[in-house]
Amino acid sequence: MAISIRPQPIECPECNYQGKSLIKKSDFGLLILFLLLLVASFFLLFWPLFILSLVILCWLLVKRSNKVCPNCRFEIPIQK
Repeated sequence: MAISIRPQPIECPECNYQGKSLIKKSDFGLLILFLLLLVASFFLLFWPLFILSLVILCWLLVKRSNKVCPNCRFEIPIQK
């Protein structure tokens, strides 16, 4: 599993680049939704919103991300 909100170290099979990858698709909208639900749950003191925001955060952290080589733009296959 890869954390989808930050680059991971890769080794590109095409150009042999070693370093941080680029993330092809970012879930920035879900990150904003997580922050809004977290703030709303504290101000409204509504615990189901807090639980929902934690579920969204866990999903953001464990979902697989598409990594791209910054040197040659080769899409690194997702390892299973």
